[in-house]
This record gives sequence, structure tokens and C-alpha cells, in this order.
Amino acid sequence: MHDEPQRRRPFQPAFSRASPTMRYWRRLEVFLHRNVTWLLVALLILQSGLLSWIAFSNSPVVDEIAHLPAGLSHWKFQRFDLYRVNPPLVRSIAVIPVLFTECKEDWDQYQSAPLAREEFTVGRAFVSANGFRYFHYVSLARLACIPFSWLGTLICYRWARDFSGRIAGLFAAALWVVCPNMLAHGALITPDAGASALGLLAAYCFWKWLRSPTWLGALFAGITVGLAELTKSTWLVLFAIWPLVFLISTLTSGRLARTGPKLASMPLVSYADKSFIRHSSLQLVTMLLVALYTLNVGYLFEGTMKPLGSFQFKCSTLSGNTRDADGNRQPGNRFAGTWLHSIPVPFPSSLVEGIDLQKLDFEVGQPSYLRGEWRNHGWWYYYLYAMAVKIPLGTILIAALAFIITIRHLRSACHFNAGLLVLTFPPLCIM
Repeated sequence: MHDEPQRRRPFQPAFSRASPTMRYWRRLEVFLHRNVTWLLVALLILQSGLLSWIAFSNSPVVDEIAHLPAGLSHWKFQRFDLYRVNPPLVRSIAVIPVLFTECKEDWDQYQSAPLAREEFTVGRAFVSANGFRYFHYVSLARLACIPFSWLGTLICYRWARDFSGRIAGLFAAALWVVCPNMLAHGALITPDAGASALGLLAAYCFWKWLRSPTWLGALFAGITVGLAELTKSTWLVLFAIWPLVFLISTLTSGRLARTGPKLASMPLVSYADKSFIRHSSLQLVTMLLVALYTLNVGYLFEGTMKPLGSFQFKCSTLSGNTRDADGNRQPGNRFAGTWLHSIPVPFPSSLVEGIDLQKLDFEVGQPSYLRGEWRNHGWWYYYLYAMAVKIPLGTILIAALAFIITIRHLRSACHFNAGLLVLTFPPLCIM
């Protein structure tokens, strides 16, 4: 007697035979893949609503009192010496809506003395001149800064998508949108949110160029670096970091690594060819020159190529610690009269003088507060402590998990991953 032939079961998707929890997550994954664009738009709408509410509901912070009239002075006088310790891009964009209002201006305190810090004096005069309307002008200027946060959201999505797919991109964008620090600073006239967004854009464009060096990619990367420099002088470190990253990626491996399914089909770039290295090096030099030119354009070439020995510095590092008979600090220039005197400085004079004034603040000391204690020169672990208490615990756990996974991946990977270096090197150097 023959056995009855076994019936063929109809085909069923793999997740239908899995546990209910697995089926739920698979369906969620399908939903996210199908609605990536709409979900990204929803994140941008949520971000805009939160930042707009913060912009109109919160009173001005102390720095905004100085940033608002400083931004107006850039448009009115085409000068950048007011609030020179910070580059002008963010506040210049922030005040554009205010330019079309009937705000009252008081420039009597704006003397533009060498190495002066008049921005807060001018700011208080601006508040007094406008009275209660001042809060309206601050809110309008804050709204003009929201696009910087949009840019950060989109770059987080694009970069994470290029690494690990669209769902990873949505997750990274969501982390940026709901980050308490970005919500706090994204609705302010201060340069921090704009510096974060444009610094992220500069790193992304440099990474794209590093994977596939082209002249067009070098041009875009140079422009974005220059724009980042115009938001915060901290990003001047990119002029040193990008060549170092390029050198490390060239010496460490003959090929750049890829991570994630999105990059799996993209060609690897060989750095073994000496002619290719020469062309890439030339593109890198061009990129940095374009960045420098963009930086000077943002300052309208104010004082560009001024001889080094003609500056008047106040910090001891640059002034030579010049003091009068009573021991008071006096402006000076340790390079005056030396062979370095005639060397032209390729940076705007206001930027150079702003760095000098910031260095002076470090030397003199500024009051710092931590856990019920005031100090004049701060703590070496201040920013580590601030990160521990200000970054959400969930984000810290995610970062720790990502670090562990990355280390395991690097131990088994056969190629050097330049993307991780571009992501991690700038924040580590700044810290």
C-alpha cells in the first residue's frame, strides 16, 4: 500500500510563521519604508512647531541682547567689529525679518574702538529704545534661525541613510528633532545650532568627496566648510582636521571602507595610484582655498591680508604680555618689528581680533558655576559632566550600544572606514 502523497502548503511570508512580536516589527518596518518621505515631513513640521512655540514663549537669553543689534549693524554699516568674538553669519540671517520692521536704533554707544567689547552696551540701548516691542523683534529673528535646524535634520537623515538605510535615517533625524539641546538652541539667535548644522553639512560633503574625489565635490565641500567657519570660530580646526583625515585615510588603507546596504553597490576608491593621490591632494588644497575665500566673502573681505605686525592684540600669547608702569595689561604685538611683521594674514581682521579677545577671556578667567560652586577658571571635566547631565539617558545608551557594535565591526572589517573618522574626529578634537 503506497503512502498518500504529501500536500503542498501554500507559500507564506517568513514573518507570518514567526512570533507575533516579530510579525509586528516586520509590519512596522514595511510601513516605515513605504512612508519615509511623509514621516520625514512630519518630523520637520513637529520641529517647526516646537521651535516656533519656544521662540515666542521664552524671554531673550543674555547673549541675544547683543546678537540682535550686532546683526543689524552688519547690514547697516557693512562692518563686523560688533560682537567680533563670534562670526556673523547666523545673526546676519536672523535679523533679516527685523530689517523690514520699524524698530528703533540707537548707535550712540557704538564707538568701534580697537579691541572694544561694545555689543552688550549697544544691546541695552536697543532694548531701551524699543521697549516692549523688543520681544517681538527677538521672536521674529528667532524664526529666521529655524531653517538651520531643518538643515541638521535633513543631513542626519541623509548621512544615516547612506550608512544603514532609510529607517536608520529616520531614526537619526528623529534624535536630532527631539534633542533637548537642539530644541533649546534652535530657537535662539545665538550661533550654536547654526554651527552644529553647518558643521554637520561640511563633514557630510567632505565624506562624500573622500569616498569619490571629484572637482565638483571638492568645490561643494570647500563652500560648506567656509559657511561653517562663518558660524563659529571653533570650526577653524577643520583647516587642520580635513588634511589630517585625508592623510590617515590614505596611509591606513589602499581603499576606503563602506558600511551598510546603501553603500554596498557603490565603487571603492583606490588610493594606491600615485597619480590619483596627487590629483586628490590638489583637490584638497583647492577645497581649503575655496573655504578660505568663502570665509572672507562672508566678512566682505574686511581687513583681509592685513600685515601680521599691524594688529593690536591684548592676550599675552599674541601681545607679548605688554604692561604699563602700574602693571595694567596694554595692547601690543609680539610680531611687530620681527621678520613676521610683513606677512599678510589671509583672514578677516575682525575674526583675528575676535580670537584674540576670546583668548584674553581664557587668560583672565570667566566665572563658571558647577554643582553649587563658582570658579574663575572652571574645571577640566566641566564639559564631560555637562554632557552626562544634559544629554538624555536614552541617547547615551544608544551611543554606547553604537560604540560597542562599531568596535566589533572594526575588528572584523578588512577595510578602513573613513566615514567613522569624519564623524568622530572633529567633535573629539573640539572637546
